[in-house]
Parts: sequence; C-alpha cells; structure tokens
Amino acid sequence: MSVNKINIAILLGDPSGIGPELVSKLLSEQITNKANIVVIGEKNIFENGNKISGKSHNLKFVEDFNEINFQDVNRYFLDISKGKNHNYKLSECSKESGESVLSALNLALDLAKENKIHAINFGPFNKTSLKLGGNKYSDELHLMAEKLDVKNFFCEFNVIDNFWTARVTSHIPIKEVPDHVKKEKIIQAKEKFLQLKENHEKSINERNQKVLIGENRVKQKEQNLNNKLKETNNTERSLDTIRNNLSQQLDVVTTKQDELGKLKKKHIEQLESISQLKVEDAKQQLIENLKDEARADAMAYIKDISEEAKINANKITKNIPPRIALFNAIRHSRCAQLFPSRVN
Repeated sequence: MSVNKINIAILLGDPSGIGPELVSKLLSEQITNKANIVVIGEKNIFENGNKISGKSHNLKFVEDFNEINFQDVNRYFLDISKGKNHNYKLSECSKESGESVLSALNLALDLAKENKIHAINFGPFNKTSLKLGGNKYSDELHLMAEKLDVKNFFCEFNVIDNFWTARVTSHIPIKEVPDHVKKEKIIQAKEKFLQLKENHEKSINERNQKVLIGENRVKQKEQNLNNKLKETNNTERSLDTIRNNLSQQLDVVTTKQDELGKLKKKHIEQLESISQLKVEDAKQQLIENLKDEARADAMAYIKDISEEAKINANKITKNIPPRIALFNAIRHSRCAQLFPSRVN
C-alpha cells in the first residue's frame, strides 16, 4: 500500500477461455505485491476462475474507480457487470464474450490516458469474439493505438527477463506475411525496439531509485521509531523502579507507624497496671497534688511576710515614747485576742 508503487490494471481476458483462471493464479504470485493492483472485469467471471484454479484472494470490490484509494488498500476488483450475471460458455466464441472484453479494455485504456494506471496486463483475448463484440480492427493492438492516440510506428514486444523481441508483423494471415516483411518495416521495428527498450530501462532505473529512496526513508523512520520506543521503555522501567521503591518505603513507614501505635498502647497499659489508675484519674490526682503544693507555697510565703513584719514592728517600737509603746502593746494584745492566727 504505497503511492510509490506503480498501478497495474489486470483484465480477465476472454471469459470463455483460460484467462480468468490464469489471472487467479497470477494473483497468488508474490511479485504482484510489488504493485498496486486493480482487476477489471465481471465478478462472476472472476469467481469462476477462482473455482477452476482453486485459489482465493482478498480483494476489495468496488464499482467505480473513484472508490479506490491505494494508500489504504493495494488490491481491488473493479466490477463492471452492473448487475448482469451472464453465463458464458467455455470454449465458445460469442458476441457477449467480446463485449465483456472490450468493455474492460476500453475502461483500462481510459484510465491509462488519465494516468490513473501505469500498465495493463490481460489474459488471452479471442480475436473472433472481439470482432463479434464490435472491434473494427484485426486485433486489440490497433484498438489500443487508436485509444491512446498513437500516430507513428507501433508493434508488439515480447519480453522474458533480459530477452526482448519486436514483431514486424502481428495477427495477420500467413499468406499476407511476405507482403509485410519489408526492409523498411524491419528497420522501423528495430529502431522502435531500441528506443522503447532504452526508455524502459531508464524509466525502470528512475523508478527503482525512487523506490530505494522511499525505502531508505521508511527504514530511517522505523529506526527513529524504534529508538523512541526504546527510550520510552527505558523511561517506563525507571518509573517502575521508582514506584517500587516508593511502595517499599511506604510499606516500611506504615509498619513503623503500626509498631509505634502498638508500643504506645503497651506503655499506657503498663502505666495503668502500675498505678492502678485510669488515665483520667491520674490526671485528676495530678491536678489535686499541684493545688496542695500551691497552697503550701502560698502559706509559707505569707508566714515569711508576717515574720518580717514583726521584726520591723519591734524595731520601730524601740524608738517611740513609752506611752505610745504601751498603747501599741495593749492594741497588739487585743488584736491577738481577736485574731490569734494572724498574730502567731
């Protein structure tokens, strides 16, 4: 499936002959994968050829060439039956067979003129059926020349690997051959042969070069994709390692938290067992002890102040007149009687 491949139309040939069977066998050859293929003909004729050959093919069937997209699929069958299902008799010439062949051939030639296909391959034609079907020429070659607007010399070539032959005459009765084998026609055939062979080889070399460039680009893209995929895999492995480490650390933290909780609970149980007190009771007892300690500190502080006051009072008493001292002594005595706890 590539736009770099050439597009080849394959015609089934005469439906009453061996053409459909040969085309079915040809499609099984690996070499056909090197091109974009569109088989042109009637669907039932192709299926009959498959039955005889014992082959099956994965072709996408369409009824219009505009439905073909070689970037998606590289094998199509262009069905020209338009709903008819004619039963062609094998080994019999007929008008229907000739019409079927001419319909497929004319369509293929039109597609070639529009450069939608680059070559036409076909099974054997029957000249009698072609004439019955409406061909006004002695063979298909002259029909092709007319459809393709060929005005100069043309002839058939036979090619097997590097062995090429050019015909001086073609498809004429034996008795007419001597009249056509002339020096001028031989030279024309030779010149045409050499010219076409040179053009063909040049075209093949250019196309092979384009294909090679395209293949190198594809290989480079594949290499880049493989490198990116490798980097992505390495990154994913690194992330997996980090995830595993974090998961292990989290498990350790969780385990430590559980152990700490258990240890704390154990210590509390030990303290409760030793003191025989509940936590709330221990808190209340601690508060009461703090209160008692605070009271004791406060009383000691008050006593210190009282003692200091007595000492200061005695010092002052020594320096005042006797009457005042006597008065203060009497007052102090009364105060002691009224508030004994404060005086002591």
